[in-house]
Amino acid sequence: MNKTAYIKNLIQEKYPSLKDFSRKSDLPYTTLHSMLSRGIGNASTDNVIKLCRALNISFDSLNSFDMAHTLNIGQRIKERRLELGYSVDDLAKLIGKNRATVYRYENNDIENHSIFMLELLARVLKTTPVYLMGCLDNDRDNLLDTKYVTDAKGVYSFSEQEIYDLAVHGVGHHESLTDDEREDVKLAIRIALEKHKKDR
Repeated sequence: MNKTAYIKNLIQEKYPSLKDFSRKSDLPYTTLHSMLSRGIGNASTDNVIKLCRALNISFDSLNSFDMAHTLNIGQRIKERRLELGYSVDDLAKLIGKNRATVYRYENNDIENHSIFMLELLARVLKTTPVYLMGCLDNDRDNLLDTKYVTDAKGVYSFSEQEIYDLAVHGVGHHESLTDDEREDVKLAIRIALEKHKKDR
């Protein structure tokens, strides 16, 4: 996990969209998009400071962010799994992977965790991606809210908004959808289904 992925996760957790965060941070949307596309390390110091202020993190903590956080991810995944009483097989089933992949996550054999997988792991483990990345040691208990809890059968209950956000993530869109964008996605799905019915 690098600085840019860490920042993207923080923004996704705290704001409904990148545009909302742009307004809060006083950074033009295009500048912010460029920072996140090309990497935080390539941005001006002034823009990074604005970004940190809007996210309520210190510039120094971001500046000292290094791969040590990645090393903590596997330990935190395992720790939360054990605290919740999940076996490796339980966790594998909940995230749709095999047990070998879970072991690879817990042993830090997988270095580049996708934002989607971090979010899914966090939901299943009833915490947040930021906690799993090792960025909020002292606040873990405050992160366990119902938003991240599975139902009694261990099946996720996603909101309609989350379903569409996850769907577009699969085609390369990595930020939350606006209401208008969500309606466009629904329309595109309806059109595709109608076309599929006609082709049968």
